[in-house]
Amino acid sequence: MGQFLCIGIRTALRVKRKGLGHWGLVTYEKAKKDIEEQLVPPSLYEIEEREDEVVYTLKEDVAKEEFIPFIKEFYKDRYEKIGHDCDQDEALKAVLECHDLSQWIDLARKNSFESYQLSNHGAPVSVGGRDTWIRPSEQTIVLSLTGKVWMECYLPLFLYLLDTIKLRYSQFKLKDALSIFITE
Repeated sequence: MGQFLCIGIRTALRVKRKGLGHWGLVTYEKAKKDIEEQLVPPSLYEIEEREDEVVYTLKEDVAKEEFIPFIKEFYKDRYEKIGHDCDQDEALKAVLECHDLSQWIDLARKNSFESYQLSNHGAPVSVGGRDTWIRPSEQTIVLSLTGKVWMECYLPLFLYLLDTIKLRYSQFKLKDALSIFITE
């Protein structure tokens, strides 16, 4: 299948507790704080601390308030303004027939649309202000899937794109739930 450059809404993130302590280089508390600041702000995600992992899940009230308006705006900017025709209209129609986050995730899980599908992946995250990296697993509803991609050093580009996108959608809390990644 190859690798694709994707933009989507992070609906869940799992981090193994063992990795958060990172062999004594970073405390569990510092690593957890860094992950929450970079990827899963507590204002957007429910936090469940289990024995072996920490699970972050997008809050239902945030999703209900912003999911549909955000996707409408994103699809307009991503596809219509640049004249890139995709299946976003059909995807949006199907999304509008759903009523909550679990239904939106179930629809994405079917992978019926290029512009609306579910991805489970992981990307390295720096924690502790050192060259200390962990790789949480992430569930994302993909809203944009672009070409086959091959890049070795893409993190700075992704951070730039993510910051730009967050500025564009600053009125939405869900901006802080966005994820840009390359599929594996």
